[in-house]
Amino acid sequence: MTDNPAIIEILQETRKVLTFHHHLGIESYPTSDGLKSFLAAAKSVPPPKNATATPKAEEFPTPPILHQKKEAQPTLPTDDTTLEEIRLELGDCQRCGLNKRRAEIIFGTGAAKADLFIIGEWPDHDEEKAGKPFQGANGALLDRMLQAIGMSRDQVYLTNIVKCRPEQDQPPGEKELKACRSFLIRQIAVINPKVILTMGPLATGTLLKNKAPLSRLRGRFHSFRGIDLMPTFHPSFLIANTEMKKATWVDLQMVQKRCARK
Repeated sequence: MTDNPAIIEILQETRKVLTFHHHLGIESYPTSDGLKSFLAAAKSVPPPKNATATPKAEEFPTPPILHQKKEAQPTLPTDDTTLEEIRLELGDCQRCGLNKRRAEIIFGTGAAKADLFIIGEWPDHDEEKAGKPFQGANGALLDRMLQAIGMSRDQVYLTNIVKCRPEQDQPPGEKELKACRSFLIRQIAVINPKVILTMGPLATGTLLKNKAPLSRLRGRFHSFRGIDLMPTFHPSFLIANTEMKKATWVDLQMVQKRCARK
């Protein structure tokens, strides 16, 4: 691993661009000779005056509502236990390799009977340090998002798709996701929310079992075992790509209206 600050900054910026492309559904890049020639020529062309550094939000309109064929889904299991009992059953979990470097299991926090159940992706350094999901800059942005729809974190339930921080904050694999899935489903069953809000492509794809880009899945409700599920962007993505906040605001307004239903 390099200690050169310039190289580290380049790698961080490259990762942001690749993450942005992933959310938009770009999974591969052409490598034709024509493209290489075009990119080489573009280096000598100065940028136009008044050029913006980031694309405008209007360039990413809300996707249309698609009529999908409804398929039979398994229902949520009947679970008479409490969140505390589920946490005790999880114990000092060693069901996957993430236990080897974790500092603490981030189980979840919030209201035991919440209308809105929010699922992030995996704990980061700030969450591991606090022992709670959505901390630091990500948590501050989430608090503002909830405030905008008349809610606070003590009125919702917060957790992640996995309970332990992966090494070097890399996305967890199938083994890690599978190890946490049954406990997550039981958490949902106990709380029985009106709406599930999945934040990020990993949380969304894991619950919906859908590999479509998040940009195509957000903007409309899906169903997870009979519960309305709204996919949207994770706060960490919005911090790096502020132009996508407008699209996220559309998702949040839909969630607000659905939670207000009796």
